[in-house]
Amino acid sequence: MLRFLFATRYRRWSLLIAFSITTSVILANLTWGQGLTPWKALFDLLEMKTIDWRYQLRARRAAPPDVAIAAIDDESLQRIGRWPWPRAKLAELAEKLRAAGARAIVFDIFLAEPQGEAPDDAASDARLAAAMREVGCLYHGWIGRAEADQAAGSDSLAAFEATAWPVRMPPGGLEGLIAYEGVTPPLAAFTRSAQGIGFGNVVDCGDGVFRWYVLAARVGQAVYPSLALAVAAGDLGVAPEDILVDPAGFLRLGDQGVVPLIGSGTMFLDFYGPSRTVPHQPVCDILDGRLARELAGKIVIVGQTAQGSQTDVRASPFGADFYGVELQATAIANLLERRALRVSAPLVDLLITGGFGLVLGLVLALMRPAYGAAISLLAFLAYNSACTLTFTRAAYLLPMAAPNIAILASLFGVLLYRLATEERQRNRITETFGLFVPPQVVEELTGEEARIEAFQAERREITVLFADIRDFTAYAERRQPEDVVALLNRYFSLMHEVVWQHGGTLDKYMGDGLLAFFGAPTHQEDHADRAVLAAIEMQRQIAERKDEWAQYGMHSLRVGMGLDTGEVLVGFAGSAGRMQYTCMGNVVNLASRLEEENRLLDTDILISGRLHDRVAERIRARPTGVLAIRGFSAPVEAYELLGRAGDGA
Repeated sequence: MLRFLFATRYRRWSLLIAFSITTSVILANLTWGQGLTPWKALFDLLEMKTIDWRYQLRARRAAPPDVAIAAIDDESLQRIGRWPWPRAKLAELAEKLRAAGARAIVFDIFLAEPQGEAPDDAASDARLAAAMREVGCLYHGWIGRAEADQAAGSDSLAAFEATAWPVRMPPGGLEGLIAYEGVTPPLAAFTRSAQGIGFGNVVDCGDGVFRWYVLAARVGQAVYPSLALAVAAGDLGVAPEDILVDPAGFLRLGDQGVVPLIGSGTMFLDFYGPSRTVPHQPVCDILDGRLARELAGKIVIVGQTAQGSQTDVRASPFGADFYGVELQATAIANLLERRALRVSAPLVDLLITGGFGLVLGLVLALMRPAYGAAISLLAFLAYNSACTLTFTRAAYLLPMAAPNIAILASLFGVLLYRLATEERQRNRITETFGLFVPPQVVEELTGEEARIEAFQAERREITVLFADIRDFTAYAERRQPEDVVALLNRYFSLMHEVVWQHGGTLDKYMGDGLLAFFGAPTHQEDHADRAVLAAIEMQRQIAERKDEWAQYGMHSLRVGMGLDTGEVLVGFAGSAGRMQYTCMGNVVNLASRLEEENRLLDTDILISGRLHDRVAERIRARPTGVLAIRGFSAPVEAYELLGRAGDGA
């Protein structure tokens, strides 16, 4: 039996540990490199959703003080006219912004084509180019393409190529940047007249939500800045040759500080809040000469916010109504603050995810399911609180999806395994004890951590009850077997019910006799009371059914009972093929002998002196003196049990 017990525990631990390790490795693999690619994509998506959730929990950050948006809104279109406006109107806007004190002007507008072919159109383009040169601080964008064909003429392309940045990069860094095979550059006059240009492409995170911003890209072997990087570097006075780009790690803006990157020259935007967190100023009001105070000393980004098909609307962590111009404003503000979200290293992700899967799996194997679930819940709450705190206080992203799945997988995986194995144990216990003890006792025995091996032989203080029908042999000789069996079945059913009502264990039937005991397999402090009350109730049930016994030919059914209490050995006994939960010891023998003494004393229930001492205040009993019991060297004090205390004589 010990070998079986050890083997069972060994198998259980082996399976639990194997499951924990497997869960940890698989989940860790999903966060390391490419992992299991299809599943990693799902985990990445879940991780992005947890980031959005963290944004929702974090209080809105103060709007960046150095950035404002000049909004081409519905009111501006109504007052000025349909888009696109004449380039001369854009020139007027640039001049008004400069006059209002804007320190930099950013057109989130693409100027790749001439306004038209008429002479007035050419003059309008020239007017805008002249305004760009005059204000001296205007930036605008170009578009990177996946295809190699160029939409602009050679002069525009040549002017564009002259804007490449001689940034410094580590060996192999160029290959780490996003590559555009072709470009749609601005007109040459606009490129040469601007303070700087940059690509306006933005990339979503694979789920349609824009959380990243690409700072640098390559076209061929040349490096070009994004619109936001061109603006920030110019505003900070950092020359391109003083910029160091490590695509997988950081971007150093000369001596102005470092911006963390997450790969491919991309930064993780740290949003300030939902749409309109960065102030919007209507372009029509700017052209009317108002809002000078609101725009003085700021970088002003001009872009579309009007309702319509030409408006650049993107999804952000705060919703689907975030304007493209707001993405540019957020990126510029982040760069000016040298602030972007930092992401934990892959090794940190591996250790966190693997640690949760392995450690919690082992803890759950050691603890009861309820405690294990509580520990898992505490781990879940503590870790998610830590993730939220590091995000809100330090703009640092710890992984949430994989560790939380590791917690849940460990919890439910181990619980499912334990439910499967322990259900089999409970079934074995139910099958073993279901015939001997009442259902409520079986339910108690099959609680948490229930295992049949736990019911090994042990010393236990219990009370034993023997009962035997008097003169049954003579009755059986004169009656048909069917009558005998019918009587026994009815009698045993009654006795069985009474024993169970008092929480006893029905050990066995022996011919016309039965053995029951109280106090095992479950502990019962009042086992002595239960036993004597059961004996009294059994006699009452027998006495009330005289007419019923007569139907079976037993006109006077008398049952002798003997009870004793004390320490015995309880547990499984028998052969390998057939075992039974029973009790053994002198207490059992004495109860049997007391049952036999009833014939000599013409009594119905005899109890030992030590049992009487435990229940004397709750019963009525008559001393029978000291009896010489067969098989016992010392005489035994005995009492006739008459009934409950207070029931009358």
